[in-house]
Order: sequence, then C-alpha cells, then structure tokens
Amino acid sequence: MSALESANDSLDVHDLGPDDLLAMGRLYARCQKLAQAGSMIVAGAVEATGAHRREGHKSAADQLAHETGVSGGAAAATLTAAKKLRDRPKTEDELRRGNLSGAQAGVIASADADDEAELLDVAKRKGFKGLRDAAERLAQARLSEEDAMSRYRRAHADRHLRTWTKDGAFCGGFSMPLDEGARFMSSFADERERLFRQARRDGNEENPAAYAIDALLNTLLGVAPQPKRAKAALTLRADAAAVVRGHVLPGERCEVEGYGPIPVTVARSLLVDADIHGVVLEGDDVRAITSVKRHIPAKTRRGLEARDPTCSVGSCDQTKGLEIDHIWEFGKQGPTELDNLVRLCRGHHRMKTLLGWRITGPPGRRDWLPPEPTRPR
Repeated sequence: MSALESANDSLDVHDLGPDDLLAMGRLYARCQKLAQAGSMIVAGAVEATGAHRREGHKSAADQLAHETGVSGGAAAATLTAAKKLRDRPKTEDELRRGNLSGAQAGVIASADADDEAELLDVAKRKGFKGLRDAAERLAQARLSEEDAMSRYRRAHADRHLRTWTKDGAFCGGFSMPLDEGARFMSSFADERERLFRQARRDGNEENPAAYAIDALLNTLLGVAPQPKRAKAALTLRADAAAVVRGHVLPGERCEVEGYGPIPVTVARSLLVDADIHGVVLEGDDVRAITSVKRHIPAKTRRGLEARDPTCSVGSCDQTKGLEIDHIWEFGKQGPTELDNLVRLCRGHHRMKTLLGWRITGPPGRRDWLPPEPTRPR
C-alpha cells in the first residue's frame, strides 16, 4: 500500500511518453481490478459474520458505502454479487486474478450457473456492454415463451412518462417495452445525426445527449426536415429455427438490433410490419447477394446490419453510427459482398483506413491486427 501511495505522490504524467502512459494506465487498471476483487470478497465476509456491527454500522452495505465512498445502492449491489460468487468458483478465481472487474463479475455471478463458462469467454473478448448484452440474451433464451411474454406484458403495464422540475430544468423519465423504445429512438435518429454533422462542420461539438433532446424536440415540433427516403423503424434479427418453433433455445437469437432480446411472439407480429426490417439468420452468419459494385444492395446491407449489430472490433460495444468497410479493400478489387464487408465505429474505421490496422477472421470471431511492419528499402 505504501508503495502505491509513494508511486502516486511521484507520478507526473507530463514526464511520460505515449507508450509509458499506456503502460501506466494498464498497470493502474489492473491494480483497480485486484483491489475491487479483494474489496468485494472481504465485504461478503463482513456481511456473513456481522463484523460491520462492531463499528456501529446498521448494515454491511452501509459500512461498505462508508469505506468506499459509493452510494448505498451500489454497495448493496456489490454485496449481492459477492454472495453469488460463492457458487461461481471459476468467476471468483478470474476476479481474484484481476482478469475481471467487479462489475463484470457481478453480471456473470447473477446469470445462470450453466452460462458461466460462456460469459467468462465473452468477458475476454467483449467490453462490459457486450457482456451484459450476452447475459441478457442467454437469460431470455432460458425463459419459456410464456414467461418471456409475461415479462413483456409487465413492461407494457408499467409503461409511463413522468416529469418534474429541478434547478430551473424540466426533467423526465419514461419506461416502455423494448421494441416500442426502439421505434421511439428511431423516430428522431435522422435528425440527431443531422444535428451532429452540422455541429461538427461548425466546430461546435457538444455532448451527444444534447443532440438527442434537440432532435426529439425538433421532430415533435415539426421543424425537423423530412428525410428523402423513409428508413425502417427498427431491425429484427432472429434465428430461423426459433421463428418457426415459436421460442428460442440457448444459443439462438430473437432481438431488436441494438436494443436486446424480445419474445418470438412479438417478433412474429413485427415481421409483417412494412416499417420493420426482418432478417432471419443462422448463427453469426448471413448469406445474401454478391455485388462487384461499391454500391451496397439493400438486401446485402440488411444482412450486414443483422450480422454485425456492433462494431466488428471485438472489444468495442459501439452500436450507433456504424460505418461499412471492405475487409479486402475495394480499391484492390475487393468485392462488395457480405463476406468482404464489416461494420465499424467511426474511430476504428479511421484507424483501418488511415493507420493501416487490419481486421481478419470469421463473423463473431474477428481479429483486430496492428499495421504490418514497413520493410526497409
């Protein structure tokens, strides 16, 4: 502990080059994970033994919140995860080794025990959002269609819009079923993107959340320009077997792209809607039209969007504003067909195009490789 305190006292980031900064960042991130692991495990033992009462705390969560400076809710969530870790030895071992954050361990510990190995593998390849989405998908697959519909109906029954004022601002919160939320977000997505592009051209970029509320207001008030062509309200992606069968099995998908899983019953009703793009797939792969043109046919585009709902770089969870790129460069006769296309976030697209980074491997198992070394002449 004293060594870490001493290192912090002497740390001067202005004396470090880019490589040293990255190395120090990784070191501190690992220290943070190891500290989280110890804190979570010890906190669970404090609660189990009642040791928190020795210092006058009303609960173990109260004691943990006091020691760590987090909210009572966050402390309670940590203790809940700590309890579940006792039945997840592999997850606890990865946590102790610093291979998982406390948040990642909490997601895996809260999932079904039979999903532990798969989620540990996902945690190695994906960011936190990717892990959370995988856990949600697996949990949905373990529900019967009846239970999935019961959950959907509860979300519908609990739908609401609540508003209040605070510090001179008008605030609000809402809840609705997932597919309706996707339709809601898509209703002003074009205007949000237009405002973002305009701000970037003007050199006046703001928080993306600011563009979202501006776009919503513009759309509701009728001042947003109408798009030249209507876009799908949302895109469904589902395994053919699940759609035919009427419910999903572990490993299958039935979800609204970018939002999460829905019951097959709901998906079937949405597939007949002209405003919905429905793509039925097998596993992580989708087969579609082949084209030698740079223009991407609508069918190929929909297949690509279904196959790659997030940035194709494994650790990136970005789902919004994805851009299409050729794996084998179009300028080097790379064909415009599904097997040669990927979706990348703007940052990774620029790294590939401008800095020479490469993407290889099959769908769902992509490798993100640094530029090939330049050979001396």
